[in-house]
Amino acid sequence: MSARRLSRTLRATAAGLVVLAGAVSRTAAQEPPPEAEIRSLSAECRGGHLLVSYHLQGGMTEVNLERLLGGLEVRFVHELKVQTRRGLFGGATLLETTLETTVTYDTLAKRWTLTRFRAGAQLDTRSADTESEMRTFMETVQRVDLGEAPRTGHGVLRIKTAYQQGLLFMLLPWSYSATRDKDLDFEAMACR
Repeated sequence: MSARRLSRTLRATAAGLVVLAGAVSRTAAQEPPPEAEIRSLSAECRGGHLLVSYHLQGGMTEVNLERLLGGLEVRFVHELKVQTRRGLFGGATLLETTLETTVTYDTLAKRWTLTRFRAGAQLDTRSADTESEMRTFMETVQRVDLGEAPRTGHGVLRIKTAYQQGLLFMLLPWSYSATRDKDLDFEAMACR
């Protein structure tokens, strides 16, 4: 390899590293990782079915509000699973569902349009006049039926909610998530 070719290769590599470092610092400066937390997680058995409720505290971040006011849709993806106790490689999945909530803001009408999906099927759509109504809809999961609960044994309820999407290194899609686990004893819960 000639000295001239080596020099061009080194310059191109250095320029690429400078661009990558700039992208990393810009990404870190624009979107610090928001911190949301799943609170008030409860599971109950009614009619043999497992019902789950919780609240995502801090999920509607400033970045999400800016996106909404800019005319973009914001989507939260709630993954709910019940698994057998984790072993070395994890447990078997007993029950699971995915709940998605979306919101858009109509700047002319000054109204929020809220939609909820479960496993891809639309459950409901409604409008809200206030930001607090919108936050309640997006951050609260009430009595989601996961299906017929096991009558005996133990399990782990795993909740994962993706609440803010972005780009990692300005190239790769990325979302911030909040997770929480809760141990379940189906006999003590009277799942019959």
